[in-house]
Formats: sequence, structure tokens, C-alpha cells
Amino acid sequence: MTTRHATSAFIAAFAAAMSSSLPATANAACDVARFGEAATNTCPRSESTCVPAYLPAEIRAIVRGAVVESVGLAVNDGRASWRGLDLDRRELVVVERYAGARLAQAPRVTTTTADEYVKPFAADPAKGVDHVRRYPLAAAKFTAMACLASAAWSEGQAPSHARTDTSGQFFLLLADAAKTQSVLGRFEGTPGKLARQFDEVVMRKRPGRAAS
Repeated sequence: MTTRHATSAFIAAFAAAMSSSLPATANAACDVARFGEAATNTCPRSESTCVPAYLPAEIRAIVRGAVVESVGLAVNDGRASWRGLDLDRRELVVVERYAGARLAQAPRVTTTTADEYVKPFAADPAKGVDHVRRYPLAAAKFTAMACLASAAWSEGQAPSHARTDTSGQFFLLLADAAKTQSVLGRFEGTPGKLARQFDEVVMRKRPGRAAS
């Protein structure tokens, strides 16, 4: 056997050994079918104190997934956003809310589609509107986000970066249960990592275009 072949055989054997030594929970955490099995500190999703009723309908419709909420305070009053990973639809749902003095900043969507539209969030359109966008996720991107969200079910309170102009909430959703966290400022830890991945999709892709 040549030196090159011997080296290749060693690398293959080492990789196989490392793979077999990984704990079963690592693979289970990335199994979307088992999403939420490691859930801790959950609440019944039917309770208003668990998942608030003010969430946009597109976000409430997520059966299984993870949502990062950001609400503007002080100088950012009138702006809010929700970015949600929908595991069953394999897509990212983004809702940007404009109200009060911020209403004039709402985008004008000339061609409404199932992947992007603007609608009133209340009976009176003058109170504000929601800009809704949907991004399908390619397999690799979807798996990376699902794995990251899966780990958060068994984590404690995520760290945050304190700010006075925003507040945040993080929701992990199942059909009947949820896990919620709140911060004054911006999330770090797993929620912060998810938010950055969500924002990357929004910045690089148009609604309806698959994010890889």
C-alpha cells in the first residue's frame, strides 16, 4: 500500500470511528420529526399568557417552529417584526408591522402574491399594516435552522444584549405547547443566532425564492 493510500485509509477509518462515537442525541436533535422531544419549561399554547393573541395570523399559523419577535420602544415605537421558521412548510415567514407615526414607512407592494403582500393588522387600516413575506428553504438551509432551533428546547434563558429601544421574545412552538423567553434588548445565544440566519435570508433573497 502506498503512503497516499495508507493516509486515505486512516482518514476514512478515523472519520467512521468519530461518527460512530457521536451521542445519539446529536442526531436526534436534528430529526425534525422529533422536534420538541427535549422540551423543558413549556406552557399550554392555548393559554393567552403563553403565546400572545396579538401575534400576526401568519405567525400563529405555525404549528411547529421557532419565532423571534422584536418590538420597538422609545424612538422605535410603532415598529415590530416577527421572523418565524415553519418546520412543516419548510419556509421562513417574516412579518414587519408599521403603526402610528411609522405607518408612512410601510412598503408599497404593487404586485401582491402569496409570498408577499401588505394587509391591515386591525379592522381600521389607519391603525397600521403588516408586510408579509415568505421564503422557501432549500434542504441545507432548512436543516441548519431546524437543528439550531431543536437545541433550544432544552436550553435555559438565553443571554441578551441590553438596549433601551427594543424588546424581544422568542417562541418555540408545538401544536399544543410552547416555550417562551422575553428580554429587554436583543437576544444573544441560540435565539440571536437564529435571528441572524433569518436576516441573512431576507437580505439575500426575494420572497418566493428558495434560500440555500
